[in-house]
This record gives sequence, structure tokens and C-alpha cells, in this order.
Amino acid sequence: VNIIGSQKATIFAQVGQFYSGSVGQYYSGANMKQKYFNNKFQSLLTSSLLLIGSVQAAPLYVFTDLGSGTGMRSEAYSINNSGQVVGVSWSNSSQDNPRPMLWYNGTTTDLNAADGLLGGAYGINDSGSIAGYQIDGQASEAVIWNETTKTIFPVRNNFSSHSDAMGINNLGDIVGSSFGAQPDDPMQVPPNIMSAALWSNGVFTDLQAFQGAYFLSLAYRINDSQQVVGFSVIPTPGSTNNESSLRATLWDHGAVVDLGAQGGGFLGGSINGSIAADINNSGHIVGTSLIASGWDGPTEQRATLWVGTTIIDLGTWGGRESASYAINDVGQIVGFSWGVGPILYENGIAINLNTLFDSAALGTEWTLIPNDINDNGAIVGRAYNTITGQLHAFLLTPEPVQPAEIVAVSAPETYTLVLLGAVILAFNRSRRTYFRKTIHGSLHA
Repeated sequence: VNIIGSQKATIFAQVGQFYSGSVGQYYSGANMKQKYFNNKFQSLLTSSLLLIGSVQAAPLYVFTDLGSGTGMRSEAYSINNSGQVVGVSWSNSSQDNPRPMLWYNGTTTDLNAADGLLGGAYGINDSGSIAGYQIDGQASEAVIWNETTKTIFPVRNNFSSHSDAMGINNLGDIVGSSFGAQPDDPMQVPPNIMSAALWSNGVFTDLQAFQGAYFLSLAYRINDSQQVVGFSVIPTPGSTNNESSLRATLWDHGAVVDLGAQGGGFLGGSINGSIAADINNSGHIVGTSLIASGWDGPTEQRATLWVGTTIIDLGTWGGRESASYAINDVGQIVGFSWGVGPILYENGIAINLNTLFDSAALGTEWTLIPNDINDNGAIVGRAYNTITGQLHAFLLTPEPVQPAEIVAVSAPETYTLVLLGAVILAFNRSRRTYFRKTIHGSLHA
């Protein structure tokens, strides 16, 4: 079945649905050192903490509008532990002239300023190496930028005219995809294919899809153990109309694992399935599932955590639907809850990020969608203006919190709730320093 022709647009619309800007339960951490609070106690606080937006307290984060880069719109996709942020800037509202961008210490840099090539930056590691793509002529090329140099990575074969890089680990391995047009001899290689790709030490590896999948897959992120996550496209079981489903996929040193989805992932026709968006150095994976109520019934997005072979429903975080986009090595997850807003999820507690910084100056017309979080708790993403359609990259930087900074309110029980939330966040930040020195540091020793 040639799904690239008639179904390609549908498939990528599905991906867009998972990650569109229009818009507790378990985390063990490394060696179980993350479980500082009783899970049941945290669960009691979860729903209440989502409602503290009206309470006046000292901000726990500082909001920075990174601007629109060199154009009219921008979005930040990744941040490393030094606070370097990468993303894309577009020169017009149609977003058809992308530029790869780096934001750091108040400076905005066009990574391709020297040659003027279009492109995008999607991942950055702790050494400052940046993964992305550039457009040279009619082809897109996977690229790594290192300070003043850039390296272009090869495509799969003569039939693959395009490649891009989405993620990079601290070893310098990059992942993404390689794809191209249908060859003259369709029996020689699968026609119209896009395959998840790994470049390690400059050597290309076609990660392919798991057994039974179409020849279409994409890799998003890679950890320092070279475990790769993304999605594959497979035929929907029981479908009579050549329908297909997205399926969260783990590539683990030659093994290709179907991670599955909440509810099985096949009850809602062609739009059902799952996507794995990120993986940390403990091997824990976050993404999104679509849960269907019937063959042609409505579907619901649900934030999902995969720990080993266990699929964990993170809930809707107080809203209609939810999606999780990134997880750091401390176990913090960022995502979005439709009807609530941007979410920071940790140790069973989901908190509306809008309540953690002074959002008065930002205005209610702006919606924040987080894309990444580093091990220090800094968060990046896009701020979307629901009135004007503006799109700006943003950075949320955590501030040290002292309980004395909390401003009392009239209701004692409400004050207690905010104080508890602040203490939890402050305590989590203090133990992150310990975590980075004792656990995370050993990963890169």
C-alpha cells in the first residue's frame, strides 16, 4: 500500500494534532531516589494545585520573551543544561522561510547567517552542539552546528534526497529521518519511504520500523545510552479502508519496540495511536496516546508515560485532554492540558505553569505551550497570541524559593495549600543539585 500519496497529509496531520499549538501516578527516578513524598499525599494535592491561579504568591519562575528572532514568528524547541536555547524563526506568518536560531544570554544568533540557507534547529546537547536541518537547493540536509562550523550528514542512499535531525545526545549522536521520492524500480527499495535515522560518528543507520509497519517512521530524541524514540506508521487492524495508525516506537540497539498506546490504540480508525516525544537517561519515555470510544467515535488525547513495558496514563491534568512533550533526568515532565494550560508534572503533582510566574504583564490572550525542560527545571516553548496570531519563543527560568516569600491570603487553608506547593517545588529544586552531582554526573563520567 502506497501510503505516502493519499495518506501522507493525513499522517502528518495526525502528528500535528498531537503537537498543535492551537489548542502521579508514577515516576521512580534513578535508583528510586526521586520518591521523596508519599504518592498518596501528592495525589491529594494534585487537583487542588491546578486551581491556585488566583492566589497571589511570589513567582517561582521568571518569564522571558525571546522575541521573534530575525523574523515575525519564532519557537524554541530545546534547551541544554547551560541554558542555551535553539529553535526556529520565520520571516512571515505563513512560516515558509524558516531560520535556525540560538538564544543565549540575551543574544540571538542566526546559525546560517554566513550562507543564508533556510533551516531549523531542534536539539542541543550540553556541549553546545546543535542538531537540525538546512535547505540547500531543493533538498533538506541533516546538520550539526558546532560553534563556527557545521557538518552535513549523508542520506540513506541515492533514492533519499532529504534528511533532517531532530535530537542529539551528549555523545554527539543525532537522530531524525531520511526520506525521498519513489525509485524507478519499486522492488529495489520500498517506494516513497521516510525512515527514522541515526547518525553516530558520522555513520548513517536506517532504524526502520517494526515488523508489520509501513515504511514510514521518524525519530525525535536520543538519550546518552543511545536509546531512540519516535513513531512508526502501521496498518490499523480490522480496517477495510487501508487506514493507518501512529505508534510510539523505541529503537534500542537493534531492537525495535512497539510501545503501544493507552486503550490499545486501535479502536478509533486512522487517527488512533501514540507518539513517543522524549526519553531521559533513565529510559523513561513521555508522549501522547489517542484513546477512542469506538470505531468511528470521538478520540481523546492523553499524556502518557512509558516505564519499561508499563503504559501509564498521566490523566488530563484537570482539562479536557492532555499531551506530554518532554522529560528531564530528574523526572519532571512538561506538557499541555486543554482547558487548563501549560503543565509541569512531577512526583504525581500537576501544576499549571501560569501560576508559577508573574503572568499579568503577559496578558490573558497569550497561551504557552512548553516543548522542553532541562535538568535545572528551565522550560522553553512557544507563546501563542490567540487574538493576533503572533508566535514567540519563550524561556521560563526557575528562581530560588524561600517559604518567607509566600504572600499570605485571607483563607488559611488556601495559604497552606500554596505554601505546601511552594515548599514541594523548593525542596525538589534543592535535591536536584544533589541529583546532578551524584547521579547525573556519573552518567557522563
